[in-house]
Amino acid sequence: MFRPARHGLLASSAALAVAISGLGAPAAVDPVLRPGTTFFTPPPKPEALKHIAEVAAGGDVALAAKLTDMVTTPQAYWLAGDKPASIERRVRTVTTAAAALGQVPVLVAYNIPFRDCAQFSAGGATNTAEYLDWMGAFARGIENRKAVVLLEPDGLGIIPHHRNIQGEPEWCQPKEADPATAAAERYTQLNRAVDMVTELPGTKVYLDGTHLHWLGAGDTAKRLAAAGVDRTDGFFLNVSSFETDAYNARYALWVSSCLAFAANPDDGGWRLGRYE
Repeated sequence: MFRPARHGLLASSAALAVAISGLGAPAAVDPVLRPGTTFFTPPPKPEALKHIAEVAAGGDVALAAKLTDMVTTPQAYWLAGDKPASIERRVRTVTTAAAALGQVPVLVAYNIPFRDCAQFSAGGATNTAEYLDWMGAFARGIENRKAVVLLEPDGLGIIPHHRNIQGEPEWCQPKEADPATAAAERYTQLNRAVDMVTELPGTKVYLDGTHLHWLGAGDTAKRLAAAGVDRTDGFFLNVSSFETDAYNARYALWVSSCLAFAANPDDGGWRLGRYE
């Protein structure tokens, strides 16, 4: 049964994730994100530590302190590209380190084919089979340890050869992709990825919900439903963007309300599929 989202908001670095939960149901203790959960802080990159040292040596101690606060704040660990064996090792290393500290890592899977449609973050797997091999390695690295997984930022905002909710063609039209199948393949890739990580016992999984100034709430809701959001823990907003929490919370309510209206088979009738 699909139920409307309430205001279950997970604050992670650069994102706001919205939980899908039941209306009127008593609050249960979440086995993954228990009260008082601490998110994992990945070790700072050597380049960051070098820069902080250079800033401090240059006399700007206040700025060095702020940069230190930044790199020691819990934040997501991004995984993009790389071979499946390496991805599995990296995910296992991070989740094992977090578990040893009694913390929960936030992992970002960012390797979908035609990622960012040749813009600044271009890249990703070359086809569906390669992507699913990569996601399988990602899931094996988690095993039974706890993790929050943000699946494919931009993955529903930028879809190759896609049409928006009005049926109009969108701008991302790579020549390498088949216009007849590319959009459907994106939804297949995301649905398979959802299944791979939701079947793990210790994960909380979220799909890309873009943000307020990207897609309309109905368009986002329609894409989330097609990607399998009903089998996840919700959706995330605002990755690598700068919308305020207040705007994101309002947009999240609009999107979840659209999902409740148009994607709840228990209500049935004319409303099903009516995201516009």
